[in-house]
Amino acid sequence: MPPASASAAPQLEPDGAPEAVPGLVEVVVGNGPPMALTYRLEGAAHVAPGTRVRVPLGKRRAVGYVVGPAAQAPEGKTLKAAHPMEESPAITAEVLALARRVADYYLCPLGAVLAAAVPPPAGSRPVAGLAVRMAALQVEAGAALEAAASIEARAPRQAEALRRLAAEGEIPAARLPAGTAARLAARGLVALRDEGRTRVPLGEHAATPRPAVRLTPAQEAALARVEGALSGARFETLLLHGVTGSGKTEVYLRAAERVVARGGQVLMLTPEIALASHLTLAARARFGPKVALLHSALSDGERRDEWGRVRAEAGGVSVVVGTRSAVFAPLDRLGLIVVDEEHDGAYKQEESPRYHARDVALMRAQQLGVPVLLGSATPSLESFARAEEGRAVYLALPERIETRPLPTVAVVDLRETQPVHKGGVITAPLRDALAETLERGEQALLFLNRRGFAPIVLCPACGHTYRCRHCEVTLTFHRAARAFLCHFCGDRRPAADACDACGNPLLLPMGVGTEGLVDEVQALLPEARILRMDRDTTRAKDAHLNILAAVARGAANVLVGTQMIAKGHDLPGVTLVGVVCADQGVHVPDFRAAETAFALLTQVAGRAGRGDRPGRVVLQTFSPEHPAIRHAVTQDYAAFAAEELQVRRAVGYPPAGRVVRLVLWARDAGPLDAAGERLRAWVADRRPPGVEVLGPAPPALGRLRGMHRRHLLIKGAKVGPVRQVARWLLETAQTDPAFKHVRVDVDVDPQALV
Repeated sequence: MPPASASAAPQLEPDGAPEAVPGLVEVVVGNGPPMALTYRLEGAAHVAPGTRVRVPLGKRRAVGYVVGPAAQAPEGKTLKAAHPMEESPAITAEVLALARRVADYYLCPLGAVLAAAVPPPAGSRPVAGLAVRMAALQVEAGAALEAAASIEARAPRQAEALRRLAAEGEIPAARLPAGTAARLAARGLVALRDEGRTRVPLGEHAATPRPAVRLTPAQEAALARVEGALSGARFETLLLHGVTGSGKTEVYLRAAERVVARGGQVLMLTPEIALASHLTLAARARFGPKVALLHSALSDGERRDEWGRVRAEAGGVSVVVGTRSAVFAPLDRLGLIVVDEEHDGAYKQEESPRYHARDVALMRAQQLGVPVLLGSATPSLESFARAEEGRAVYLALPERIETRPLPTVAVVDLRETQPVHKGGVITAPLRDALAETLERGEQALLFLNRRGFAPIVLCPACGHTYRCRHCEVTLTFHRAARAFLCHFCGDRRPAADACDACGNPLLLPMGVGTEGLVDEVQALLPEARILRMDRDTTRAKDAHLNILAAVARGAANVLVGTQMIAKGHDLPGVTLVGVVCADQGVHVPDFRAAETAFALLTQVAGRAGRGDRPGRVVLQTFSPEHPAIRHAVTQDYAAFAAEELQVRRAVGYPPAGRVVRLVLWARDAGPLDAAGERLRAWVADRRPPGVEVLGPAPPALGRLRGMHRRHLLIKGAKVGPVRQVARWLLETAQTDPAFKHVRVDVDVDPQALV
């Protein structure tokens, strides 16, 4: 994580810089060279840094970002023209300075950071708002009702439309049956006009105001400490550690109210789209239309409209809620940053630029001199260690609101208890708990972090399995799609009716995914009304909200899902959580595996008993003695953190040390091994004291997306020397012929090593 004492953000034009050449600008491109290129401005004498321009790059045209004026023209070159795409910069000076820090820290090109920070442009002209066709009566309401009565028999849809317009006045034509508005306009009864409108995500979902709640003493104390940081107008990290159901969101919203009342703005980050949607609706209930939503699942138009609302000085946006990339939102009065579920690995981008949004939020808060509030029921060990060392203020919410108890947890040892059905995964204790829950009219949540019907399909005659052509993994069988899918590269092939190797028509699905789990529950409990929530069922717009709304209103009494259902959701009717297989993820070859598993199990257990009825958890496992599972059962974060920190200190992994990972990719293994040995030899001669380099070695997935892989881990107590070694290795790879067919990716502070 970036050190708290990091230097101030770099200036765009530092003192003593060479005088700029009029009409020349330095431009970076998102998927172009890592360095800035010099272009000649076309159609403008000057543009501000942060402005997007259209530039020629090789044989293609690309979107570039002006990062400053050019100090000199390259000798002997005819400069190509850069065409401005907007009148004012899409990227503010403050966000541009932040992007420079991110690029420097994560050893990635500035252009890649800027491309990730802003929505894609619509084209060469400024983006216009959405045009909505409106329909309004051309006659008095009484005349419209008379006309409706006269045409009722031969044109009932037109008659109904006239009655609606008489009652409501002007409405969008799209709300009337297709073609109806145009036919009424031809009769002279209705006038049509186009109205410019901004697309508002979740606009069709009501933000239901919640009744005022009385804060617990712990919430009051936490809010008072946050208020102290806000009053001091200074950078400060506050870690809000609250058990599930303790009211962390209410603390966020109350703190936001303080900032907005003073004319400031608040940025709230969540790790997942579903959580961002819920937090947005909660914020709109508190702040009305002054809330904007930013995440990658919005359409390009929605993202541009929301970005434009935030960017506009008169836009009136006070609160921005979003996922990872929202950390770059162009807020010019930012007074507080909130990072909910700060422990979640989804904050780390796994493709370039590989930034961690929580850590970038800390950079930005420090750059602006404002507080940042990190919240979690299971804080990351980095954040917890920071609080232990006095570099963050620790705030505790140790109890649930209204003194509701935490759920009780019963462990089912799968080494001793077999599933009810052969090939199934539900044991008798979990089946009985489900039956009792449904009999009482309550709801249950079943957690299985594996989608699809079955993760493996085996031929029992010859042992053949179906594997991805591009990755070192088996293909998952998706029965609804009748297809084998790779969950890493997306490779898809039709499901086989007989073994490809021997022709045997009897193929055996092995293991269970969420799709198969639904079938198993339905077979055991025919009366169950089941919904499934995973990546396959939430592809449609706002599907996650619709599923959760159906559960909330009682349309389903069992919700089966992956980690999408594990955190943040408040479903008062859920009194039972069943963890089908707690061992998933525990034995992954990754130093964060135990921490990730503990957090996920604790979070999903916390979905039970959030209403006025107590909750319970049935946790099935083959490894009840594993520390992550043992401490998740007792909901004892402190004990887990103490044990896991001791392990990390013994081996020098974060937060006890710092790690940078280099991943080498190549089509063939030969050049890859040669390149890896070149890096090993280079490091052996130049490695500074206190820095250790492990590898190169194959990672857990040695072949991914058709490419062979090797990785090196650079470890050390301090991040500076570790990053410097990584920088040297990158520079070596850029000039060494051994890397002609080898790509090198760098990951500073990696979240996973697979």
